[in-house]
Amino acid sequence: MAQSIFITSAEGHSGKSTIALGVLDALSHATPRVGVFRAIARSTTEPDYVL
Repeated sequence: MAQSIFITSAEGHSGKSTIALGVLDALSHATPRVGVFRAIARSTTEPDYVL
């Protein structure tokens, strides 16, 4: 079984957060331990509303 799953995209506003939440929900029903890591890298001054 996979130890890690990475959800990435070359562009912003592509739906990564929505997909990640769906995967997180599905995995939380299938396994007792699920963790989330969100790297913080700012290229603009816009606020990150997910954080």
